[in-house]
Amino acid sequence: MLISPSLTGITRRVPNLYTLVMAAAKRARQIANEGKELQPGVREKAVSQAANDIYDGKTVVLE
Repeated sequence: MLISPSLTGITRRVPNLYTLVMAAAKRARQIANEGKELQPGVREKAVSQAANDIYDGKTVVLE
């Protein structure tokens, strides 16, 4: 379950939920692949980190 950032806050940056799910999944895969190469112990799960990136505007979501 995604607690922080809130789903309401993220949907303000993304036009619809389908696009949000696709963007978060793609970014999470990128984070997971980078984590395997750089360091084996990741503090935050890839999906949570992807959601934070979208919420903070670090990842731009195009429709």
